Amino acid sequence: MSYAEQVLLQSLSNLSLRPSASCTPCTVDLRQLPQVVLGRILVHLSNKDIFSLAATCRNLHQWSCWAYRTIHFELGEGAVNKLVQAVTSLEKLAKVLQQRPQYQGYVITLSLYDSERDLTSPGAAPPGHYSNLVAVMDAYLGQVVCYAQNLLHFFFDASTVGANFALPRTIEALAHACQLEVVALVNATASPVDLANACLAESKNLRQVSVHSQVDIRWAEMFLRNQSKIRRLQLTQGERPDTWLETLAESSMVWSALEDLSIMCRGDDVLNFFNVITHCVTARAWTGLTSLSLAADFPFEQLAMLAQVPLRRLRLVVNVRGTYLPDFGPGMIGGVLAYLPSLEEIILDHYKMTEYVPVLGPELLGAWCDCIRNASHIRKLVIPTYFAIDPESPLDDEEDEGWSLNGEDGESEASDEENVGMSEYTEETQDRTRAVLRCLPVLSESMAGIYEHIVMFAEEFFDDHLRSLNLQELRLLHDNPNTCNRESIGFEQATDIFTTREGIERLGFLSRRIGGKYDMFWEHARKDTI
Repeated sequence: MSYAEQVLLQSLSNLSLRPSASCTPCTVDLRQLPQVVLGRILVHLSNKDIFSLAATCRNLHQWSCWAYRTIHFELGEGAVNKLVQAVTSLEKLAKVLQQRPQYQGYVITLSLYDSERDLTSPGAAPPGHYSNLVAVMDAYLGQVVCYAQNLLHFFFDASTVGANFALPRTIEALAHACQLEVVALVNATASPVDLANACLAESKNLRQVSVHSQVDIRWAEMFLRNQSKIRRLQLTQGERPDTWLETLAESSMVWSALEDLSIMCRGDDVLNFFNVITHCVTARAWTGLTSLSLAADFPFEQLAMLAQVPLRRLRLVVNVRGTYLPDFGPGMIGGVLAYLPSLEEIILDHYKMTEYVPVLGPELLGAWCDCIRNASHIRKLVIPTYFAIDPESPLDDEEDEGWSLNGEDGESEASDEENVGMSEYTEETQDRTRAVLRCLPVLSESMAGIYEHIVMFAEEFFDDHLRSLNLQELRLLHDNPNTCNRESIGFEQATDIFTTREGIERLGFLSRRIGGKYDMFWEHARKDTI
């Protein structure tokens, strides 16, 4: 069941319908709907469902072309038989687009990646003859891109395979896609020899570019030069850092629309990237840069170079494969805010962790919260669930010290409402709670399994450590082991008056789950994120 279907089912389950004798049955023929309305319905259907609908009658057959608007292929995590299936499907698609030119203009989004996998473990290295199969796929994929004259979004992510895909024909074809707006090439590469005749990207509408490869990525220059509309850029340094930095410095001055920048590089090259950023900001070439992600091992004192950058969001990768960086500790938040006092959001993230690390202790959380209370702009703290909870540890069911309990062994003679001063749970309160729940996204099975631990951590963070309304939101990132997409869950603060065992009223800080979509600007672009 899709996410939209879950939300719809949850909403319908809370409806109270009363039968009325005056109601008359009403039927609506899809063929009578305006084309705009029918089009909005079809965008929520799978390609298979669109073909089934189009096969019902002649009038609806004309809508079969909508099945080509969004096309997705699975790479199979390095399994040869699964990649063969993808290549076979690409071959059929190329033939269809060649034989039926009227379908070519309908291809808007083309994606190739594994949508369901174990996110925490890299794929096994494919066999030697795998490269021959990749070459065949590159040939058909390049043809499809050439036929798709209105292609706007292209996503390729082979990070689950454990190898780089050589896609020279596809990359060259993308350079000629004149309408392209979003391109993501993760673990894709092409040698300069293969792209000797390639030109700069014909499209001048690129607004999001993701380039991730551990080998030479000088070919990415064709998507970076003369692109004034790029708003989001994600770059991973290749094996030739000097050449890559030179390309970046020469191209960056025209990125006047840049808002989000994500960089993964070696610690020795952080200063070089900071020099580029500072130069572009002081030259007023990047007037809108507000979000920065850094995945590198570097001393945090170098953040002083970014003092002139109007950053509001900063993401730092502080844990690589389960090992914290040397500067990680109680003074980290204070150190970051000392150099960048105008930050509104701090994200402390990890890279390829495979298991939970020791949870953040009271000393560290207390020091962080002291800095947050005294900060003038910080409003949001984001950390992974790997840092915050341990699902293997039992939940503490004991009552908090200081609560009004009169019985023995933790049993209260009076009701919980009387002891802690909670308001009576009336029918009106119940209706209001249901209304709030209907607005919240449905939790995945993986997130639901650790939800109680997450809630307890948020409660303790707000009431035991922070005890201030200065922070508007605490958000936790979760790596779902069944999908490629990271999930997040956010909490805001609420206050109430509680009565202690001594009859003293005190202010208590509670956590309240909030909805809304969270923008993980550093994550590689996918078809469901545009």
